[in-house]
Amino acid sequence: MSGRLDLQAGQARKYAYAVLGAGRQGTAAAYDMAKFGHASRVTIGDVDLRQARRAAGHVNRLIGRKVAEGVRVDVRRPAQVKRFVTGVDAFLSAVPYYYNLEVAKAAIAARANMCDLGGHTGIVRKQLLLDRKATDAGISIVPDCGLGPGMGATLTCYGMEMLDSTDEAYIWEGGLPQNPRPPFNYLLTFNFDGLINEYSGKAVFLRGGEIIEVPCIEELEIIEFPTLGKLEAFTTSGGTSTCPWTFKGKLKVFQNKTLRYPGSYAQLKTMRDLGLFSESEIKVGGVKVTPRRVLQALFEPHVKLTGEKDAVALRVRCVGKKDDRPAEVILEMLDYYDDHEKRLILFVTGIKRRGSSMSKVAVGIPFTDQRAQRIFNRESKHFSRNSTNLLILDVSRVPGGINSWTHLMSSRLQPKLNRRVGAVFMTQYAIGKRRMERHSRLLVHPSPYTAIPQKLLQIMQGSEGNK
Repeated sequence: MSGRLDLQAGQARKYAYAVLGAGRQGTAAAYDMAKFGHASRVTIGDVDLRQARRAAGHVNRLIGRKVAEGVRVDVRRPAQVKRFVTGVDAFLSAVPYYYNLEVAKAAIAARANMCDLGGHTGIVRKQLLLDRKATDAGISIVPDCGLGPGMGATLTCYGMEMLDSTDEAYIWEGGLPQNPRPPFNYLLTFNFDGLINEYSGKAVFLRGGEIIEVPCIEELEIIEFPTLGKLEAFTTSGGTSTCPWTFKGKLKVFQNKTLRYPGSYAQLKTMRDLGLFSESEIKVGGVKVTPRRVLQALFEPHVKLTGEKDAVALRVRCVGKKDDRPAEVILEMLDYYDDHEKRLILFVTGIKRRGSSMSKVAVGIPFTDQRAQRIFNRESKHFSRNSTNLLILDVSRVPGGINSWTHLMSSRLQPKLNRRVGAVFMTQYAIGKRRMERHSRLLVHPSPYTAIPQKLLQIMQGSEGNK
């Protein structure tokens, strides 16, 4: 979403973004755009103007500058949506899934690049039919960019790349409260209908190389996750997106299951069997009611809890061959809500040859101020107060790279902190379209014990950017 970093006269190009929907996910996305997307502005639109302005104010406070603005937009009115996204480089649709087809049409009319959080495979397949119109408009529309569908499929593709050939791919994922409250032990962080959509209808999987439909809230299994303990995993709809069609003829198995705390499976299955997910009206005492709306009125107050923090658990398992031997790749992610950085990520990848003790594991440690300070503590032991000290870091394999670490390292270069370090020079190597590219950034300490010579700083500043 942040686009490519263009350098014009030594300056990074700035981008105009928009977010449609000022809920928790929309607000978090606006924060990411403002912090990591080289944003000139981020406009947050919602039918509730006060909510849009609150979200923008929250983003501005976290970022420390006025970059976000809240405006009123009614997603049910295509003309308003078109005006809202006209002139932006890219926007995210963070509104309920059933609006996304019309939002995609507005994006084409406004010639604005679009992503959405998706969740309904039928709607996504209709969006894909707009491909020619989007191409003619010169834009990209990328649906299903949430956790599931979205991140799970992306990590699955990464796992498949680690093998020479892949036969099976399994995904387990779920958003969970950090402090579960009985009786439901769940925290709703997005639209209620989006949640119930996951529990309704049928999941679409690849099994035996064929596309099949599996009823939701079935096939219970127990999965153990670090720090979270034992979790229930069961089938839900929408999580595989269009992957079964994409991988038909390439994989024998592609499937996903949703993770919840123990006890959830029985509760949700009871709700389903009672017909509480239905949107068809029934008569109760002569009054017409919709079971889903009744469920929302009763269930939502127990799970939509202000001030509670959530966590995300994701596991991917790819089974195939490596070096002509059976092998599997397992990727896991735990993502905890954090008041300051918005997220804390522990990302572990592993590849293991079956029947062998040989394994290869890479660990991406969380982005935190504490980690940044540990680097300074470790390296400063080798630095003298009377010497010119330059700390050089290669962050090519660090999650988030330069964009994430610029803020973290800058926050530790304070007048009374880490004064043995005159400057930090970060480099990052990435594969470009035609060659390996080097990105770099120089951070100068405002009050070091010994300053870096100006001529050396000029040389390093001249090498900043993309090479």
